[in-house]
Amino acid sequence: MNIYIVSDTHFGDNNINLYEHRPLPVHEMDERMVELWNTAVTCNDIVYHLGDFGLPSYAGRLNGRKYLIMGNHDRELSPEQWREAGFENVSELPCILDKYIILQHEPPEYYRNDTPYCWLYGHVHSTDMYRTITRRTACMCAERWDYRPQLLSDIIAKMNTEE
Repeated sequence: MNIYIVSDTHFGDNNINLYEHRPLPVHEMDERMVELWNTAVTCNDIVYHLGDFGLPSYAGRLNGRKYLIMGNHDRELSPEQWREAGFENVSELPCILDKYIILQHEPPEYYRNDTPYCWLYGHVHSTDMYRTITRRTACMCAERWDYRPQLLSDIIAKMNTEE
């Protein structure tokens, strides 16, 4: 079993291309992201989605045990409705893994490089003012990671190489 992280897939969101200039029209991009997800993730893997998933009908098409940390675009549905759509667990609040990895939708307001904690987040898409990866943070928006979930172990390894 592997653990993967992704954020801001916005499945079925017709407005996403207006803001993020994804390389394909929405439906084609959605199908490509489903293919990329299912190529990487097996049925036994865990995927933490850090919010702004998109249309809930896509959840059942994706491999893995899916956990949703709700983002601003996910709040139109209740946690129960998201579970019914195919998420094993749904949280309206940030989650903590391994005592020091904080999973949340929005970037941290403040952090220090000498803290033992690290933050994985989404929300900001390709906004230049946020680096994709630092020693203590990783922006997991789909645009920044080739539109596919990323192995948590690979993310942590990349964070550890940052100055």
